[in-house]
Amino acid sequence: MAILTVRGTFSRVWPAILASTILLLAGTAGENKSRLEYESGYRIKAACLYNFAKFIEWPRTENAKSFTVGILGNDPFGDAIDKFVQQKSINGRSVVVRRLLTPEQARECDLVYLGSPEMLANLVRAVEHSSVLTVGESAHFTNAGGMIGFVVIDDNVRFDVNTANTTKAGLLVSSRLLQLARTVVEGTQGRP
Repeated sequence: MAILTVRGTFSRVWPAILASTILLLAGTAGENKSRLEYESGYRIKAACLYNFAKFIEWPRTENAKSFTVGILGNDPFGDAIDKFVQQKSINGRSVVVRRLLTPEQARECDLVYLGSPEMLANLVRAVEHSSVLTVGESAHFTNAGGMIGFVVIDDNVRFDVNTANTTKAGLLVSSRLLQLARTVVEGTQGRP
């Protein structure tokens, strides 16, 4: 008789459990979609970082065996950037990704992605006399000293370039990359 009671209770509770599960999954589906869109956006940005480097000319570096990409501050890429650059090279140099703790460590990199906009002024000061490409995505990044700033418009990743800042750092940006930019800031100094 006890088994019948459990079955009877289970059969009455089952629709409620099923409905709750469906609601829970429906709620997390939106979260998963947002998370997937977020991760997809950063996979695209990881590819952009690599491609930016292919279209920028750095001053000669005689002894550098690797091309170093630094991530300063918040790291939105997770392992996406590491996976993307695995076994890739830039100008015959293998690509290495480093997570940086301080803006001063950026001097040891060729390209630095800034994930924490509040650190921009310190980063700009730290790399002022270095040939380090700075990339970020905060509002007005390129007007505040950054070189390439990501912008998302209608779910599309675009970018702005400040050639005054790249020129000051001794970096030559390919005209092909500039043609793809949403905005190119020339002739004004964005660095503080």
